[in-house]
Amino acid sequence: MNSPNPLEPIFNAFLMTKESNKIVRFILNNAQSYPQLLNKLGKLKNYSNPQQQLDDSREEIEDLFVVNLWATFERWLRNYFQEKGNILNTIVPNSIGTEFYKHFEKEIEFWQPLEMLDIIKNSLFAHSEENKQLVGHAKQILEYRNWIAHGKNPKKLPSISQIAPNATYNTLKILIELIEPSQSHLT
Repeated sequence: MNSPNPLEPIFNAFLMTKESNKIVRFILNNAQSYPQLLNKLGKLKNYSNPQQQLDDSREEIEDLFVVNLWATFERWLRNYFQEKGNILNTIVPNSIGTEFYKHFEKEIEFWQPLEMLDIIKNSLFAHSEENKQLVGHAKQILEYRNWIAHGKNPKKLPSISQIAPNATYNTLKILIELIEPSQSHLT
């Protein structure tokens, strides 16, 4: 697949957002010294407790980055499988091979992410307990992502209470590098 790490732009945006949050917090904490900067914060300065609003928004933003990192990883994994499935085009007669691939390419969009992770675990990682554990961690990220994406139902909590974007990025980046070793030089 020889494309750059697809997670990096998202993770860099997260790091920038995190740094921006620190700047806003600094301005709020030093409002007396920087009144002109406080005026630039717009509506945030009008909240009764802007520090709390900042904390709450940070948690929501981190969750959204986890969702985005997972979605990008999942797309990468589907593309990876589609590329590996190109071999179906070599089936003779060619007309059958072409039709097999068209069907495969279409159907892969409906594969469940857990199934795709199990394919990786049971094939590429079949002989590595450490890599199988990494897949297990990715499944926890997926469970947390699903919980966020489906409205954070308090009656159906994920097995992990929270996962940071840093941990999500590191886990998914390592998986990409292990699945497609040509990716390991990137980052």
